[in-house]
Amino acid sequence: MRAYIDESGDPGTRGSGSRWLALGCVMLAEGEAPAVEAAVRRAREIIGGPSLPNLHFKKLHHDDKIGALNLVAAEPWAAVIVANDKGAHPQGEAFTDPRLLYNYTAQFLIERISDYARRLREPAAIYFEDTHAFLVDDFRDYVNSLIRQNSRRIDSRFIRPYLIRTLIKGESPALDLADGVAYSAFRALERHRRWGHYETAYMNILLPKLLRGRSNGQVVGQGLVLLPTDKANSIGEEYGWIP
Repeated sequence: MRAYIDESGDPGTRGSGSRWLALGCVMLAEGEAPAVEAAVRRAREIIGGPSLPNLHFKKLHHDDKIGALNLVAAEPWAAVIVANDKGAHPQGEAFTDPRLLYNYTAQFLIERISDYARRLREPAAIYFEDTHAFLVDDFRDYVNSLIRQNSRRIDSRFIRPYLIRTLIKGESPALDLADGVAYSAFRALERHRRWGHYETAYMNILLPKLLRGRSNGQVVGQGLVLLPTDKANSIGEEYGWIP
């Protein structure tokens, strides 16, 4: 299987910038990848013609965002969103380094990717968009340390740190889709700076794609992880779109 990860919001830890850091992950079984990639290329062509190098959702018009998400959502794939409310962590757990915050947030993605890879019985090739907040070698070491600690949520049969890599924007169509997932989550969680509203239209399209628990079909805690986890219930009550 393949997993593609992008971010929306910022990982800053000094109280400025966005409230939320949202990581969006698109998970594809090997046999699903060609159809999903073809759908993304089709969306690119509709929006900007054959020369459009990638879909950067923040820069698209509203109708193009809706159209692209609807087009690609018709294909088989699964999504995970991990959203970190940066200011809600206890004072003793404050993150002073944006990279530590990013790695901690991404850990919850790796755990869900591990679960999905176990379901598919396919080791996961994991691709992060290359960003200043992410150092792939440091993150591989971080995941290796979790595996050595016998983390029950990371199965070393399916999560192999050397298969964690970075891609630049436009290098894979599936990374465009991960950008759309992260952006959609961020817009549904972060108030618009000028008007103060939340934009939930994009997340409404993506909710059926979110990973669900195998026993209870629950989305929160599986395909939608809200951090800090001990405040997930109160966060969920704040947002009417969260199932």
